[in-house]
Amino acid sequence: MEDQQIRVALQIYLTLVVFIIFSFTGKLAVFLIGLLLANGLAYAFMPALNSILSLINTLIYGSAGTDNSYEGRFYQTDLDQARKMVRESRWEKAISCYRKIVEQAPEKVEARFELAKVYRTAGYTGLALLEYETIKDLRDKIGEHHPFVLESERMIEELRKMVAERDTPSLPLLQQR
Repeated sequence: MEDQQIRVALQIYLTLVVFIIFSFTGKLAVFLIGLLLANGLAYAFMPALNSILSLINTLIYGSAGTDNSYEGRFYQTDLDQARKMVRESRWEKAISCYRKIVEQAPEKVEARFELAKVYRTAGYTGLALLEYETIKDLRDKIGEHHPFVLESERMIEELRKMVAERDTPSLPLLQQR
């Protein structure tokens, strides 16, 4: 569940609690102050929870256990966000998310591979080809039998055929006058 969903659920729960308290007291001031407090608590809850979890993590693993690099802090969150955009067929937003990941962590082949798939789905054949070529060029680093390399080689062939078929000039029809 995302932070916003938790916050909304907490707002609903606290609003119901305030309504129950109001039904017993019958005082409008209690109801209004309760609603303000419910909203404030709901907005303060997630940052407070994240801080507590971070503190617990530091206590368990020590400060050396935290990885402050992009890969350690944001990579997985950004990748999840990009995948969510793909599931929602929001191609331009997914491309933007994947490009950010590839920019920040160019050695992460998984994000580059998924970006190539999104480019292809969105109709950006040339950009898809470039990403697949980049993955293919990384075969010395990740292994020539890596699934991303093998699939990239297959997709390069398929996309090149598709581009060749599309770019084949056809003879114009002669028009009679």
